[in-house]
Amino acid sequence: MKYSGPFRLAPLAPRGLDHELIWGALCLAAFATAWSFPYWKPFFPSSCLFRLATGCPCPLCGGTHAAAALAHGAWGEAWRFNPLAAAGAAGAGVYVAYAAMAVLANRRVRATRPLGRAAGWAMRFATGAVVAANWLYLLLAGR
Repeated sequence: MKYSGPFRLAPLAPRGLDHELIWGALCLAAFATAWSFPYWKPFFPSSCLFRLATGCPCPLCGGTHAAAALAHGAWGEAWRFNPLAAAGAAGAGVYVAYAAMAVLANRRVRATRPLGRAAGWAMRFATGAVVAANWLYLLLAGR
């Protein structure tokens, strides 16, 4: 029986852009930067212009600290710094594993059909709601 789901495995198209290789390498570079964060942090006291201008945290404040804590295995501390950034960094780790397997096996997961209009708007709304909830957490936690 032939699979007819929303995704398929396919080799990289000739002269195709290798997204897995590009984004996987960028995620690895970000992980290395986050891991080395404690060594270069003293040279950069604050990098959030929104916080410097308003005194309030932006939705991503604490993201660098969260990624650094995650890179050093401190999951709870990463979650306290910024839950959204911690979840994103953990997701990037999963993506690196997928990208490595995809590049080595020359098989990529590709969508067989695009999302519908309603699903696209639902995803946009859900993303905005998650970012707003994360920002509310940062404001209430006094980050």
